[in-house]
Amino acid sequence: MKRLKFDNYQRFFTIYLILTSCLWTSSRLLAAPCCGGNGSSISLITGDEKSVFRFHFSHSAVVMDASPDGRYYPRYSDDIDLRNTSVIEGGRIVHDRWQVRFLLPLIYQYRQVIGSKEIEFGLGDLVLGGGWEFMPLYRYSKWKPKGFVFANLTVPLGKSVYDSNNALFSDALSQGFYRLSTGFLFAKSWSFFDASLGSELHYSLARRFKSGEQNEFVNPGFGFSSNMGGGAKLWDSGMRLGVELTPIYESGVQINGTTTEHQLVWNTSLSLQYLLSNDWGVSIVYTDQTLMGPARNRALTRLLGVTLSKTWDR
Repeated sequence: MKRLKFDNYQRFFTIYLILTSCLWTSSRLLAAPCCGGNGSSISLITGDEKSVFRFHFSHSAVVMDASPDGRYYPRYSDDIDLRNTSVIEGGRIVHDRWQVRFLLPLIYQYRQVIGSKEIEFGLGDLVLGGGWEFMPLYRYSKWKPKGFVFANLTVPLGKSVYDSNNALFSDALSQGFYRLSTGFLFAKSWSFFDASLGSELHYSLARRFKSGEQNEFVNPGFGFSSNMGGGAKLWDSGMRLGVELTPIYESGVQINGTTTEHQLVWNTSLSLQYLLSNDWGVSIVYTDQTLMGPARNRALTRLLGVTLSKTWDR
């Protein structure tokens, strides 16, 4: 099979971005995502909806690597790392200000280095969560936001880099750990503008991995992220333009007593949403990990995603 050249791939990704951008779509839910940035974050219900259901599809590509000392190294033409992710996500208000939600991804992974190529397809990590609106708005306030606290449990369903059977780790579709996370979110909307601010702290439970002759005890420790976002309605067109910045920190991982360097990455996202009807919406989002920094000890990606949303009112 003829190897895919980087310039050809770059041209394909540019065309893909332009064509998909023509969809210009999105949801009525526009709730700021709960913090976290591993493709497993869940959105809180911050509006007047009773239930929500979303289907996400995204295409991402690793474009460079950040070293532990903060230097950036672009990927060579013979080093290709692509991922297509389909996600179903749902949430429901169960009692007054309490809500529950879930997220389940299905991942297609393509990995190619020099003459080697690997393709894998399977489930990612299941995320189960709950939230509570501790600061409701019973009367209009020009400045007071809504306030939420939430907790999530991430359940690994696939292989990770620690028990992968493939040379290029293409079957590592999971982080590999049970993860507990908690955080808060403040959200405020005005006639034509909205803003959100949130933060999240998570801790992954240590476990032992066995793969062939490898026997490793891995303790990933803790991490945290923050989320700052805002948006504006585009006149009365039913469209909204949003921007979001999410720094993510992961502590060093202990492997058989040896600790690796910590990780740091910044997600910069631009989204465009369109309200199709009172209960249907679509959105497109572009996320780039190379625009803001510094980044450390991390593969950096660019992602393009589309979301279809359905809501049911209270």
